[in-house]
Amino acid sequence: MKKVQKFKVNRSATILFIALVLISLVSYFLFSYYINIENALAVLEIDMGKIALLETFKEISLVILSVCGFNLLASVIIEVHSKNALISEVITNDVISAPEFYNDMEDDKKVKMFKALEQSLYFDSEVVHGMFDSIRAKLLTTVDDYYYEECDYVVSCSVHDSYIEKEITKKLIIKSYKGEYTIDDFCIGNFVGKKISGMISYELKSLEVDTEKKDINNDISYRTLEMNNLDEQNEYDTSNTLIYNKKLKVSDDKETVIVIKFISRTTVDDKSSTFRVVKPCKKFTLIYSLKQHEQYRLSVDAFGFLDNADESANDTSKSNLNITFNDWIFKNDGVVVTILDKKDQ
Repeated sequence: MKKVQKFKVNRSATILFIALVLISLVSYFLFSYYINIENALAVLEIDMGKIALLETFKEISLVILSVCGFNLLASVIIEVHSKNALISEVITNDVISAPEFYNDMEDDKKVKMFKALEQSLYFDSEVVHGMFDSIRAKLLTTVDDYYYEECDYVVSCSVHDSYIEKEITKKLIIKSYKGEYTIDDFCIGNFVGKKISGMISYELKSLEVDTEKKDINNDISYRTLEMNNLDEQNEYDTSNTLIYNKKLKVSDDKETVIVIKFISRTTVDDKSSTFRVVKPCKKFTLIYSLKQHEQYRLSVDAFGFLDNADESANDTSKSNLNITFNDWIFKNDGVVVTILDKKDQ
């Protein structure tokens, strides 16, 4: 913070100005007095040159009085204005912007000041600012522990007579927001679909954490995922959540890389697949290929907060998709892929 410098008044100059003002004021009154007397005695034919000389001295006294008086008054006004300007500058540029000012402030006052500054800087409309504030509040609920630096899916899909099978490799690069963070019960994946008689709906093939292979029989547990209304409307009847039983440590200065390979199977009429993120993600990629591209084609719907991945390059003739979000997407953002039969088109 800048050191506050007080303005100093030149004491000698101020005393001199005051003395000149007083002398000029007294002189003005004396000259006026004698001039009035001389005018009164003019009838006695007193020398008019003396009156003219007195008038001259009177005017000179008036000029000195005016100049000195103005300068004395102006110096006081300028001094006060300068002090006010200094105080305003110190408060605005040094005090308010210093961390010591707002770190000890109560949270509600911080929020009030922040919103006022934000609206002043970026928003002309209270409605737009309210919209932005609501979005930020919802995003903050997802920003608490860790995020995905990258989330990549590579999917190979095959359509069979009675079921659809997908071989999926999922790669996550994870970092914490600040310092080290330990994740308990890390979710490897969720699966919701329809049961297939005599087949496993969700089959984990391998799990690697920072290139170290994990024991999928002992390090993984399966939990039943509660169905929501949309799942029930789609007549889904099976759900699984895969949990990594070991503690997973992540940090803000080192990437933790997790590679998961699994197979999912669902009924042949369940032709839509959803690939979402459950944490904010800095970069998302989905590479999806359909083996029976002569018979089927793919329809894709990519949804992100500020991006719909329209710039992604895809080979629709061979039913290959390569969807990329190069900017942040947030919880529940992702891609939906639907398999369409070409003969129905």
